[in-house]
Amino acid sequence: MKLKSEYVTYPVDDKEIMVGTGTSSFKGLVKMNASAAYIISCLKEETDEESIINKMLEKYDAERDVIAKDVAHVVETLRSIGALDE
Repeated sequence: MKLKSEYVTYPVDDKEIMVGTGTSSFKGLVKMNASAAYIISCLKEETDEESIINKMLEKYDAERDVIAKDVAHVVETLRSIGALDE
């Protein structure tokens, strides 16, 4: 899976923002915390949930099950707005 190219991200203050360009069906704005932004940055290249979880385990001091739930939540949110190529 991969983030569709018509979705762009950029930093604003201490948050990250994701918006769909004119070609996306999603016409909103997604504000993210640092961990969600990291998950989305991983999705800028072809990957899977397990690979993202492993990268997050290297970066964050958290339990695997907590990270796995966070990754699943972000991925499901992106699916719901049509932001993923799968």
